[in-house]
Amino acid sequence: MKITVLAPNTAFVHLYSCLPFLFDKDKRFVVTDDWDWVLNNDRSRALILVRWFQGPPFGDPAVRRDRLERLRQKYEFFAYFDDDDSAASPVLDVLPFVDRYWKKQLYRDRALYSRPMRGNRLFTDYYWKTNDFGAAEAPYPELAQPELTSKMRPAWNLGIGTYPQNHVKERLSERLFRVGSRLPALLWNRPRRVLTDKQPQCHARFSPRGYSHSVAFQRSLFLEIVGGTPPFLTGVVDKKTYARELRHVRAVLSPFGWGEVCFRDFEAIQNGALLIKPDMTHLETFPDVYLPELAVKWDGSDLKTKVDEVLGLSETEARRLTDAAWEKWDGAWGQLPGRIDTLLDDWLAGARS
Repeated sequence: MKITVLAPNTAFVHLYSCLPFLFDKDKRFVVTDDWDWVLNNDRSRALILVRWFQGPPFGDPAVRRDRLERLRQKYEFFAYFDDDDSAASPVLDVLPFVDRYWKKQLYRDRALYSRPMRGNRLFTDYYWKTNDFGAAEAPYPELAQPELTSKMRPAWNLGIGTYPQNHVKERLSERLFRVGSRLPALLWNRPRRVLTDKQPQCHARFSPRGYSHSVAFQRSLFLEIVGGTPPFLTGVVDKKTYARELRHVRAVLSPFGWGEVCFRDFEAIQNGALLIKPDMTHLETFPDVYLPELAVKWDGSDLKTKVDEVLGLSETEARRLTDAAWEKWDGAWGQLPGRIDTLLDDWLAGARS
């Protein structure tokens, strides 16, 4: 059965979210950004809606509801792929209309989707307990009805994508999509590991700027703890310097951004660095490249100790850990076809059940 994928024409969609659809060996997916064709001419029985409703022109809940009702009436099988940065979601109003709700990463405790969280994220709610950020971010428009969270499934995160990032390719992907919906796949390159000599340094070149107060707090907290002193590399550098440093540091500190899973996570692993990450055990995600041995507490109380421990590892032990993370990521590409089949079987067999 042919399956229509309705997704916006953006580089992130082509080179990450929709990449598995473009590479499907059975060519089951027809990818388009044409709403008019989908609503009026598509003859498929199954639709996957990707990313829409996270911005204009669908900011109005009434407009979204109208589109969802029309799609639900037309398609026998209807799924939504939420590729929002965070495990939380601003579009839970789609749940009543779809058979399956796929997401890049999900809270293991699905009950969290039915409770309000300050800052709209579990980690921001954590920091709100001990900090006053002043005016709170506007809450997401709708929580999940508890009985509907059973529709949720983890799909794939941005580890399924093209690395290293290339802004020329990103711009070109949108032009190629206009010529043929599968052409952006030509720009993809499977991530290749880069191994070089390592310096006893921890890369911490990130910034709290550009985020809401509660989302930025973890970044500000971690930067305050590391203090901008050796062995930490902090501050802003140009992209070439940033990429060169990643190849030569022993460790990379990667805090949460708008979401928990970040490009930096995979850049670290690709370059053979030890990924030091705030504890991720609250999430279900794929590829899951996060090693408990390298996790730090959200309050940062063990951050400096963990970094000292990591930088003091023997070459053998450090290589064992970097190999383990790489194998999780590299192995995910081989698992991807089976994961897609499992998601489809679960969806198409269980739809309307």
